[in-house]
Amino acid sequence: FGSGMDDIYILIYSPDGTLISHKAWGTSGYEVVKDMAVDGDDNLYFAGYQFYYGGFPTMFVAKLNTNGSSEWALTWGLEGNDRASCLTVDQLGNVYVAGMPDMSSASYDTALVKFSADGLLLWSKRWGGEGIEGANGITTDSFNQVYLVGGTTSFGAGSVDAFVLKLDNEGGLLFAKTWGTSTSGSAGCINASTNGTIYISGYIQGLTTSIQGVLLSLDPSGELLLSSALQEYSWLASISIDAVSDLIFVGASNNSNCTWGSVAGEFVDVSAGVEDYNINPIALEGTSLDVIGTESFPSGTEDTGGGEIESLVIKNFPH
Repeated sequence: FGSGMDDIYILIYSPDGTLISHKAWGTSGYEVVKDMAVDGDDNLYFAGYQFYYGGFPTMFVAKLNTNGSSEWALTWGLEGNDRASCLTVDQLGNVYVAGMPDMSSASYDTALVKFSADGLLLWSKRWGGEGIEGANGITTDSFNQVYLVGGTTSFGAGSVDAFVLKLDNEGGLLFAKTWGTSTSGSAGCINASTNGTIYISGYIQGLTTSIQGVLLSLDPSGELLLSSALQEYSWLASISIDAVSDLIFVGASNNSNCTWGSVAGEFVDVSAGVEDYNINPIALEGTSLDVIGTESFPSGTEDTGGGEIESLVIKNFPH
């Protein structure tokens, strides 16, 4: 389906699971979506990377209205391996896109770009050291301040550590911190509660015989409140907060005993600041098309786990 070599397929469902629409969006090249978000008016934003045969990947962000029609799309890059990985929309409708531009043959920084709801570039920043910094998750709080998490090889206690950045809505850095053990780990997703508490989920590897899902919580000033890990093989892919402030985690595990335990790690300030990231976004001519497909319903069994690797949903972690 679609207009290009490898397009994006978008399904929209009602709250009761009824399929409302199915569309394809793309250019004449390849597009890969890494994250999506919906604003207060139900407009859809998605970001990732796109490229044409024989070319370098460039970051892109696109906006579709409630009818699934393309409003605008932009792409930018530095003629390297540039890929957007996550995005969010604040309460004012501004769009934040984070990713990893190719700064040199050995160094990848984390980049954060802010657009207005109309696709106007407001500012762009980058943060990093001599190694690799990859952004994995982003959110904003009730003051439209921005939090960004991921993994770093430039700073921290282990070979790979989790990082968390907080920026004001003008792109000024409020704090930069890393958390990790003597082995490796990374932060994968982040969410902010209405009371300002920040929840970060990720993983650590090397303290036991397998990978472990990790939860960190911070107050708005960046002070660590708790650090907990799941038992044995587990992975937390997303974290959300419902209307009554319960935490909901989605991930994977092969352990039926998904219990939390405290985990010690080094949580330290990083002196590296943000720098301007000079980009020149250009319009990306994307086309939104209706497509016809067949809806199917896979079968599965809900239980307490214990198989090879199974989907994992956890709610109501005491916090």
